[in-house]
Amino acid sequence: SDEGLLCLVELVDSKEALVRNGVLALLANREMKWSTEEDVRRSSSRSTDPSANTSWRGFQGATYLLRQRYDAIDDELQPFRESRAYQEKAWKEFHNWAMQWH
Repeated sequence: SDEGLLCLVELVDSKEALVRNGVLALLANREMKWSTEEDVRRSSSRSTDPSANTSWRGFQGATYLLRQRYDAIDDELQPFRESRAYQEKAWKEFHNWAMQWH
């Protein structure tokens, strides 16, 4: 969730490349999902369904704060935006490392 990701943004400053890159990959992936969600929202707003209008009911504080934090890490996120393969590799390495204790 965006609430959990908001807490993870601090790990972008980790000295451990595996942790830093894994978190950046996760954040870049979330950013891609926002784009998809916005495309769906735009499409549905053209419909006649009144529930398609999100207005204030769709506002999520954590999402708003997380998007603001993206500005500060824009340069770090760029390689993960540009290469889906790089993003997936970093996430897989991080996931495998984290799951060794699970």
